[in-house]
Amino acid sequence: MGAYVASAVTSEYPERVESVIFIDGGFWRDYPLTMSPDELLDLRLGPFLAKFRRRWNSIDEYLDYYRNTPVYPTGIDAYGRVHFEYDLAKLDNKLVAKISEECVRTDWRDVVDHDTVGKRLEQVRVPALLLTAPQGLTGTGDEVITPRVRAELELRIPQLRTVEIPDSNHHTILLSKAGASTVANEIAAFAG
Repeated sequence: MGAYVASAVTSEYPERVESVIFIDGGFWRDYPLTMSPDELLDLRLGPFLAKFRRRWNSIDEYLDYYRNTPVYPTGIDAYGRVHFEYDLAKLDNKLVAKISEECVRTDWRDVVDHDTVGKRLEQVRVPALLLTAPQGLTGTGDEVITPRVRAELELRIPQLRTVEIPDSNHHTILLSKAGASTVANEIAAFAG
């Protein structure tokens, strides 16, 4: 979602942006056009959407949910745990996700609006850095930025530089100490 917002701000307020960074996102292109955005979301992220409907007894129970997915194959480090603690709120002595499923669905529909997003990306005329996660959205190799999407982004954004963050997926690229440290180093190098 952040890359989508970054492209919107960059295209709508170009005078305010000197450079832009996309972290494993910006353009969601590779999916069957016969599917509705909601069908695609359910297909790709159905199990993760279920967490928005649940109530958790503890942070450890919530973390166990992720430990049983391929998203965090080596476990959730202290850096990631801080994110997950922030992700929850208390409600009637239980923990619930702060974000709502409907918000995710609404944002998703915007993200997969190819015409709007494509036009925005074509207006990006500043240096841009795209950091990609080779292990994909859910840690199973289901890349967000496929080679085809990367090529399309490079055509639309003339000043785009792409860097793959090794051993990361869409979550661990920022929500693990190793991923976040590598991302920080790449951003520092990009900023010069």
